[in-house]
Amino acid sequence: MASDFWSSTHAKLWLMKPEVYNTTLKKQDPLKPEELQIIYAYFIELIFSTVQALNLGTRVACTAAVFFRRFYSKYSMTKECRVSLTLPAAISLAVKVENQRCSSRRIYAKLQELDPAWFNKHNTTETCSVEYYMLSGLGFSLFVYHPFRDLKELLAECSENCDTEQFAESAWSLVNDSYYTTLPMLYPPYQIALGCLVTAALNENVNIDGFLKHLDNFPSGLDAITQQLADWYTLRGNSEFKEKQREVLTRFAEAGGRKA
Repeated sequence: MASDFWSSTHAKLWLMKPEVYNTTLKKQDPLKPEELQIIYAYFIELIFSTVQALNLGTRVACTAAVFFRRFYSKYSMTKECRVSLTLPAAISLAVKVENQRCSSRRIYAKLQELDPAWFNKHNTTETCSVEYYMLSGLGFSLFVYHPFRDLKELLAECSENCDTEQFAESAWSLVNDSYYTTLPMLYPPYQIALGCLVTAALNENVNIDGFLKHLDNFPSGLDAITQQLADWYTLRGNSEFKEKQREVLTRFAEAGGRKA
C-alpha cells in the first residue's frame, strides 16, 4: 500500500477498531446491529443505482458510501439527521471529491425518480445546506483511499504464481460489494483488497499458497475480512431478505427515519 495512506486523515481519523465502531452503533437506538446492516444495504444500493444512472463512475458511488457510513458513525439516523437529506449530500460531496460534475438538483431528482417514497419532501436548498452540515460532521476530512489500485497490484503479483484470470472478475466484484459491509470503516484498503482476492480464489478453487507465502506482512485481520464478506453474501442470498428488508425499513421509518 502507498505509504501516504498512513499519513492521511483516512488512516488517522477514520479507521476504527471493530469494538470502537460497534459502540457507535448505539447512536442508532432503537435499531439493532442486524437491522442496521439491512438498512445500510438498502441505502448504499440506492447510492450505487443513482450514481450509475447519472453516469458518474464507480469511485463516486464508493466514496459516497464511505461518507454515508462515516457520518452515521457520529450521528443518529432517527434522531439527528434524516437519510433523505444526508444521502444526496453524500453523493454530492463525493462528486466534488472525485472531480466529477453533477448538480445537487440532478442528484435529488434522480433519487426521487428511483425511490419517491423516501425522497419526496425536500428541495435543493435544503439538500445543499445539509451538504455543509455533513462536511462539518466529517470534520472536513474527505480523503478516501479505495482498494482498487491495491487489488490491481496484488493480482499482478499473484499472476506470477497462478492463473488469476480464473478469479480476477470475482475479486473485483467482491471489492465493490465490500462497500455494503463495515470493512471500509475497519481495515486499510490493502487488507480489503487482499481479503477479496483470497475469497475469490477460494470460491473458484484456485490455489494461491505460493503467492501468499511471499507476502512481506500477512495481515492479522484477513480472516475477519473474509468472514464479513461471507456473512454479507449469506444475508443477501437469503430468500427472505427482501421481505425482511421491507419490514426493517418500515420500522426504521416509524422510529423517525423518514420524519419530515
